[in-house]
Amino acid sequence: MKDTGLFSLPDSFRGDYLVEYINSTVFYLIFAGITFYIFYVAGKKTFARFKIQERLTKKKNVIREIKYSLLSLAVFSSIAIIIYHLLQHGYTKMYTDFSEYGTAYFAFTCVAMIFINDAFFYWAHRFIHWKKIYKHVHKVHHLSTDPTPWAALSFHPFEAMVLSVFQLSIVFIFPIHYWATLVVALFTMLYNFMGHLGYEMFPDRFATNKFTKWSNTATHHNMHHKLFHWNFGLYFNFWDRLMGTQHPEYEKEFAKVRLKAKALKPDIIATHKTKMPEQQTLKQKLKKQLEPKLNLTDILPDGKVLKEGDKNELILDIEKRNS
Repeated sequence: MKDTGLFSLPDSFRGDYLVEYINSTVFYLIFAGITFYIFYVAGKKTFARFKIQERLTKKKNVIREIKYSLLSLAVFSSIAIIIYHLLQHGYTKMYTDFSEYGTAYFAFTCVAMIFINDAFFYWAHRFIHWKKIYKHVHKVHHLSTDPTPWAALSFHPFEAMVLSVFQLSIVFIFPIHYWATLVVALFTMLYNFMGHLGYEMFPDRFATNKFTKWSNTATHHNMHHKLFHWNFGLYFNFWDRLMGTQHPEYEKEFAKVRLKAKALKPDIIATHKTKMPEQQTLKQKLKKQLEPKLNLTDILPDGKVLKEGDKNELILDIEKRNS
C-alpha cells in the first residue's frame, strides 16, 4: 500500500502491532512465569518465611490474572505502535539520534519520566478508586487480594487505557529519545512485578531508612490490595505521605513481616524442636526463644516496640507456619 500519511498504513500498523504484542507477551510470560516458579513452586518452602500473607494461591486466580494481563498488553501494544507511527511521521517531540541531545540529557529524561509518571499514577489510581469507576473497572485488579507476579498487568482494558495516557502525552511535551520511553516502560513493568510478588525481600530497615523509605516495597503494595483505601503510590510513597493515604501501620507491618522471616530461619526452628522441653507447647517455645527478638528497635526508629497483641499475633502466625 502506498504511504500517503499516518492513517493510510493499516497493513504496516497491523504488522508492527502484532510484533509488539507478541514481544510484550513473551516478556511477560517469561518474566512472570520464572518469578512465579521460583517463589510459588520450586522455592515455595524456601521462601515461605518471606510470604506477606498466608493465603494459598488458587489456580483460578492465576488464570484470571493472566487473562486480564493479556488484554492489558493488547492495549499497551496499541499505544506503543501509535507512538511509534507518530514518531515516524514527525508528529511528536521524540528523537532517535543520541548525539542530538547527548547522553546526560537522555539519562535526565529517563529519571524525569519516572518521577512524572509516579505523580500521574498516584492521581490516576485515586481516580479509578472513585466508587462509580471502581466497581466497573479497577475492581478487576483488586480481585487479587493477595497478588502474585501474574497480577502485575492484570487490569480492565479501560484501566490500561487510563494508565497509557502518560506515555501517550509525554512525547508531545518535551524531547524524549525513543529508547528512553522503552527504558521507563521496562522499569515500570519490573517494579510492578516486585510490587505484586507477595514476598518481602527487602532488608529490615528499608522501610525506615532515611534514604530508602521513600521507595515502595512489596509489603506497601500488598497492603493496598488487602485494605483497598491506602498506599496508592507506584514507585515511591511521596504522594501517599503528602496526601495522608499511606497506611499508618505500614512501617510496623513491614517490620512484622521481616521479623517473621527472621524467626522462621531453619536454625531457629531447629532450636525450637531440639533444645526445649517436650512438654512445652510450640507457642511457649517460640515466645521464650523469640521474646528478646520481638521488638522493632533494629527495624523501626525511636525505640518503638511491638505491642503485646502484635507479639501474640506474630507468634501464632509463626506457629501456624511451622505446624
